[in-house]
Amino acid sequence: MRNDLLRELSNIPERLISHFEMESGLVYALPAELLDALKLPLHKTLSPQVFSDERELSAVAEQRECVAFRRCLPVRFPRLAQSIKPVTAKDLASTLVPCENPEGQAADLTAYLESAHRYSRGYCGWLVQQREFRSEIDSLRETHGEALSATERGFPPMQLGLKRIPGYPEYTDEVVQCVQAIYRKWRLQQLATIDLPVPHEPQMATVNAYVQGCVEGGVTPHIPDIFPIDGTGPVVEQMENARNSLHAPHLNEWKKLIGSTSRQKKKVDTYARQFQFQHYFRVIRQRYPDQLRRKKQALYEAFASYFEASRDAIERDSSQLDDLLDRPLDAML
Repeated sequence: MRNDLLRELSNIPERLISHFEMESGLVYALPAELLDALKLPLHKTLSPQVFSDERELSAVAEQRECVAFRRCLPVRFPRLAQSIKPVTAKDLASTLVPCENPEGQAADLTAYLESAHRYSRGYCGWLVQQREFRSEIDSLRETHGEALSATERGFPPMQLGLKRIPGYPEYTDEVVQCVQAIYRKWRLQQLATIDLPVPHEPQMATVNAYVQGCVEGGVTPHIPDIFPIDGTGPVVEQMENARNSLHAPHLNEWKKLIGSTSRQKKKVDTYARQFQFQHYFRVIRQRYPDQLRRKKQALYEAFASYFEASRDAIERDSSQLDDLLDRPLDAML
């Protein structure tokens, strides 16, 4: 009865679930714009019914503002989106904070969120290319995969400071501690799925994310060391020095890339594109392995159109991501 109710709430036709669902109950959706890009080079390879089914699933996911469904419940992961939804003056009007210039403040907030979105996506792209991270994820799957796949929520969600959220008895202490270790080491708030890491992002809080106590009557900005510290002046310099002093040699490459003196920050956008590319490439190829055999060039053409990039850039991405692209999507939450 519960499963029937969830299916009804999610508005996913049964035939789509049976067609796209992985062993874990996970169903990934493809964005409509990517399906448009795929249709031209692959219209003779994939049937009209395939594109019709994919578009129907994509429409349901867009309606639910998600990228996948886990046992028919939406899985949200905005880092696969090309951009964020702009903040409007109307959005600010619903807050309790008075705004003298709502249009200007909305524009400033949108710019800030777009910057955070850019670095979050870029970090995801860099992270999934780290062999050490993938090895630890594989170890987690082998050790606790069965227990995690048995839950409806997937990986344990954490409160600010990576504290265990109460009221989730299905997660044993051993599982939570193992997952927390990965979250802390790689600056994650959660794993939306085993293939979609959620980076810890900048926040304003009355309690620091990693310090138990905080002086009352103030707020503490929490900027994870995987995010740059923008601006100038002595306070910014002190924060940058503090960020660099955190001992995390496994993050040195990324931290150097986003540092205040870095001249390679444009590579953040490349990593962001590569994260999207490897995810969607693996989804498509895993769904249609026989039809897409020896069709790499057609896929490159489609992705070049989707990302508004050159075909050479997509081919370079593929070459750099070669071992990652060969990894199947893990049939696990």
